[in-house]
Amino acid sequence: MKTLKALSVLCALMSSSVFAATIDTAFVIDNAVIASEGREAVDNQIANAIHLSNKTLSLAGLQYQREVKMVFNEEANSNVASATLGSGGALDGVLAACEEVKQAKYNHFDNVVWLVPTTGNVYRTGNEGYCNDTDHHVVVVAIDSVTDLSHVIAHELGHADGMSHASADSVYASEGKVLLMSSSLAEGLSSESELLTLTDISNMQNAALVADQWPKYFDQPRSPAPAALGTVSMLPEQTSLNFAAGEASFRFALSAPLLDDVSIEFYTHGIEAKPGVDYRETISRITLLAGQTEAVMDVPMITTAKRYTDKRFEVGVRYGDKVTADSKVVVTLTANATPAQDGGSGGGSLNPLYILFLLTLVLIRKVK
Repeated sequence: MKTLKALSVLCALMSSSVFAATIDTAFVIDNAVIASEGREAVDNQIANAIHLSNKTLSLAGLQYQREVKMVFNEEANSNVASATLGSGGALDGVLAACEEVKQAKYNHFDNVVWLVPTTGNVYRTGNEGYCNDTDHHVVVVAIDSVTDLSHVIAHELGHADGMSHASADSVYASEGKVLLMSSSLAEGLSSESELLTLTDISNMQNAALVADQWPKYFDQPRSPAPAALGTVSMLPEQTSLNFAAGEASFRFALSAPLLDDVSIEFYTHGIEAKPGVDYRETISRITLLAGQTEAVMDVPMITTAKRYTDKRFEVGVRYGDKVTADSKVVVTLTANATPAQDGGSGGGSLNPLYILFLLTLVLIRKVK
């Protein structure tokens, strides 16, 4: 069984970067997962999972890419989480998810992925499935028994795209390599650059030709989301720091007053700066009421943090409901100490006057 070690020739054959459509994907994260892992850490796993999934689609020459359109925070021990504790594990979770996905808030997504804390069956930590002839793929992954959450998410999305375990398991049996579609990912992927077999790719391509067997979001897309009523953007010039109070305030604005309530997710994301070390992770869904055009969110800062080099983190808005929200501010926390100040004793001092904020507004436009 040949694996794809050298991909340059294959990639050259499908070099077009124009995608026929996006696969609109939503994630539903149980609050127990957020409490144990931290939302930023989970976001990083989601981002890598989508990267790996899109890489497999590209390897197969399929002109589609997944895009995360929404992340829902769900109350702890939700119906899907509770069902996953059953003897069927994530398979029971999928059955419960098929009931949940009937809610109107899921109408415009092609894939819905639930992340829950615990499985009742260690052999069923993740599962994917169709709900019926009209609903599209749902995935449930329990995080407690996985080595790398992003790999398991991408694996289950691989099932949604027509791949099975057989070819990857054959490679593991003969070469000891763990590929994306191996039936067990407990050892972790052998390499993120060596994901699939040629058979996996053939299976994806063949499945794509049969409309009633594979991603109906290619041929029968769910109802499109309504057009955005406006745009929410960060206002970097109105950012303020009250270091004495250990707080930074960030303002964002809607492009025009609306008759409808709309919402966005306000978020922080560490680059070099780390949540819990330099600042407090702050991720929350914010509603702008009808007629409201601005809002302010505060991010608590950790004033005792010692930095020998400049460190950055992002603050922004995303995942708009009825509005476009894709804007961020990059914050630079300057170095406030030097090793020489420590004198080798582990001491040293922090001078809050060294804390400066350098703000850059970045508007991200997604390619459709």
